[in-house]
Amino acid sequence: MLDMVAAACAGGDETGKPVGVCGESAGDPYLALVLAGLGVASLSMAPSKVPAVKPCPVAAQP
Repeated sequence: MLDMVAAACAGGDETGKPVGVCGESAGDPYLALVLAGLGVASLSMAPSKVPAVKPCPVAAQP
């Protein structure tokens, strides 16, 4: 699955289209770091998950 996300992000970079992830995966603090490292441009999650993900260093970057 992570290879597919990385491939989608690479394709998004080539075409100028950002890739985002929505759902439980985006709301997991550890997986959010992995997704950001793979090139995911945005994470959409339940409001209750934001406090757990927001302190992540990658999440603070524009």
